[in-house]
Amino acid sequence: MRTSLAILIGTLVLTSVAVVHPSGAYAQEDGAMVALHALRREGSSICMIDHFHHGYSAGHRSKKLAMREAVSGWRGFTAFEYGDHWASWRRAKTKRVSCDRSSGGWSCSIEARPCKPHRRSRARRKRR
Repeated sequence: MRTSLAILIGTLVLTSVAVVHPSGAYAQEDGAMVALHALRREGSSICMIDHFHHGYSAGHRSKKLAMREAVSGWRGFTAFEYGDHWASWRRAKTKRVSCDRSSGGWSCSIEARPCKPHRRSRARRKRR
């Protein structure tokens, strides 16, 4: 509960601050929230350099279900904040995963830097 409240407060604070990012093209394409973060190209992706998103789950009967729920939370918040094209767990970088089993079931805590396809990569795929 406290984590959700902290995320909500952080989001409200960030949306009330106007920041100019040196890479204005990405800010225009993706919205103001992306402009708050430094970006770089990593292979066929554009990634946030030092900004991580988190996902969490608890009380699941299997590790697979706990991981699926944690990834779903990570993807949901990332999509909410930056758009669907940033919300690919498969494309994300610097992934950290911790899953544990207790009497209440499996829980997983994950974090990763959001990435999106580089524009040229998307254009090549569309032509095929």
